[in-house]
Amino acid sequence: QAPVYRKRSAGDRYARQAGRNVVDAALVNDVHLLAPFTVYGFPDTPVELVKTHEDGETKSILSFYGFIAVKALDKYGNPVSNVELGLTALPPDPNTGSRGGHSRRNAGRDLSHKSNSQGF
Repeated sequence: QAPVYRKRSAGDRYARQAGRNVVDAALVNDVHLLAPFTVYGFPDTPVELVKTHEDGETKSILSFYGFIAVKALDKYGNPVSNVELGLTALPPDPNTGSRGGHSRRNAGRDLSHKSNSQGF
């Protein structure tokens, strides 16, 4: 099922990804709802950043390495939309033993984030 995007409240600047659940019910005595209803489930506060792309290659310093792609997840593993992130690039580390001071071991560990209204 394709994700849906909705504003959780009127004050939201952007729509958020939400889970759409259509509910229909019946009792054992054959009493049914007049019509199914839709419930939207929104993710909780983000607690984790997960890399979504890594090719594991080592590149020379001052050359294009690729792009950085991460997703923010809540404590249940649901993706959280519209989380503002920042990035701090560390200087090369000659002790990593790789060309250009970059190794797979420390790749992506310097991601940081800026606080937003959810405290993430």
